[in-house]
Amino acid sequence: MTAAVHISWFAGVVRLMPATLRSALDAWSYRIAMEHAERRRNAGKAPVVPPPTDYQVRPWRD
Repeated sequence: MTAAVHISWFAGVVRLMPATLRSALDAWSYRIAMEHAERRRNAGKAPVVPPPTDYQVRPWRD
């Protein structure tokens, strides 16, 4: 018995892409997903505040 499989137009386009382009897009997508995961991990932590800068007061005019 056979089953009908519905394939979206996007899946068809992706299947027709060259393998190098597909792997580059996959690597890009993975990198974006890792950045989002890092943001989610750091969301509950206290924000990192840099130490205050010690400014040297200079004369206004020479």
